[in-house]
Amino acid sequence: MFSEENGGSFDFERWNVHRSAGRYGRLLIGILFGVTTRRIGVTVSLLVAFSGMVDVYSNMARASSMMPEVELPLTPFELTAPVLGLL
Repeated sequence: MFSEENGGSFDFERWNVHRSAGRYGRLLIGILFGVTTRRIGVTVSLLVAFSGMVDVYSNMARASSMMPEVELPLTPFELTAPVLGLL
């Protein structure tokens, strides 16, 4: 963006573009649609879908006494949370 190919040195106009508050919006778009997000997007989506299905089933089991209640162990989620936090 600010290399010699784009017209030489860093000038005041480019500095104003760089220091504007709009850069946070550009960075947020980069985080949401970046390479890392695309790589883990499928895995996170599957985890969210599975958790949603467990929640729906749990609510249905609570309403109906004929369905067995299911409890998931927290260990897999506790082990993966720090790794997801580092991303």
